[in-house]
Amino acid sequence: PVAAQVLGHGPYGGHRFVRLAFPVRVPPAGYAVYTVKEQACPATAAPGPSLLGLNHPCSYAFVERSPEGLENAFLRLDLDPRTGGILRLVEKRTGAELVTADRPAAVLEYAVERPHRMTAWTVDHTGPWQALQAVQVARRLNGPYKASMDVRLRVGASDFTLTYELRADDPN
Repeated sequence: PVAAQVLGHGPYGGHRFVRLAFPVRVPPAGYAVYTVKEQACPATAAPGPSLLGLNHPCSYAFVERSPEGLENAFLRLDLDPRTGGILRLVEKRTGAELVTADRPAAVLEYAVERPHRMTAWTVDHTGPWQALQAVQVARRLNGPYKASMDVRLRVGASDFTLTYELRADDPN
């Protein structure tokens, strides 16, 4: 038996559902069968991914907040709550800082490409690039198998959600 992490639950099509995460082993080009059973299970042996950051008394304030982030055994990712971009990314086994304040990761931008014939792989001239506005950072899952955060971004009158996720025992 292994404990499962509840990812979500609710009604759907007249039924109730629950989404779970738990470690599995599937052989190459094969399959595996698992049985889900409601019972008490031992706690997970190793700590999984987790959320970083402090609980601020004002949940909607974007100033005076610690950087939010995610961490597992392989990576530490600090998120900039003002831009929704990656502020810092560290590969923990080697200590290599892949993203730093001096070498920031690119943030998402928006531009409208002029219509043209040809392949979608060829980008034609665009209008001016616009930075996206981070509207909200929300902590979602907090281990033991998955940790995730959502960043709601806005461009013009449109909102969309960017999800950052780390999994247990996964260096990606």
